[in-house]
Amino acid sequence: MVDAQFVHCKVEEQTSQKKWLFTIVCAYNELNSTQQLWEKLMGIGSNITGDLLISGDFNNVLQSEDRIGAPITMAEVQGFKEFLDKMQLTPLKSTCWYYTWCNKMDENVRVYSKIDWDFGNFSWMMNNGHVEAEFLNPSVSDHSPILMNCQTAEEVWVQNDRDIGKERTWHKLRRLKEALRDLNNYMAPYQRKLKQAKWKLELVQHQLSLSLLKQEYIEQENEALLEVEKWSDIEEKVLRQKFRAIWIQHGDPNTKYFHA
Repeated sequence: MVDAQFVHCKVEEQTSQKKWLFTIVCAYNELNSTQQLWEKLMGIGSNITGDLLISGDFNNVLQSEDRIGAPITMAEVQGFKEFLDKMQLTPLKSTCWYYTWCNKMDENVRVYSKIDWDFGNFSWMMNNGHVEAEFLNPSVSDHSPILMNCQTAEEVWVQNDRDIGKERTWHKLRRLKEALRDLNNYMAPYQRKLKQAKWKLELVQHQLSLSLLKQEYIEQENEALLEVEKWSDIEEKVLRQKFRAIWIQHGDPNTKYFHA
């Protein structure tokens, strides 16, 4: 099911054949719209008896500790709490960044909020209580990416060395053409610069996570973001030019695509 504020689907894990329902949320930032979201999700959830995982950007805090830099009103919290109570949803254990969104402004107007969440219903928590939500460094985004950390899935992957899918991928990698190997070598210096810029940004954001409103770290983050953006643009431009050169050398000059 696809809605303007969420996608609801069924997930099946290939290795274990385990199935569950998964809802990915990207809520609007208006109170009326989020109230409509809660009502639609409760309509779906009322018919679910098995495992349900709900994850994403809810654009909502739950308590006063979930925001720094701006006040929290009861109106914006109440509807969210009622939704969670009626659906009997429980937050997954989370690690790393607590505040998952930031407006990226200077110290005196900077706001941090916990608005990205992962919830499981009773059945999910009973069967998947080991799963954790890891909120990573935001990098160039204003949101922290969510990584589901499941030790069981990792163990299955490591043990399943003869998996057909992995073997097929390995054969595909062996069939890469010489032109692509040349491309990797050509792009290596630009990729290294971009990687260094991203590493610097990650380091600054780690320092910022320990002192959220320190202006020195905020300014360093802004500088690091500009550096990442610069090398991303350079890499994209150079890559486009190199692909064009490869196509001219190895492509079919008689196609309409080539002449276009």
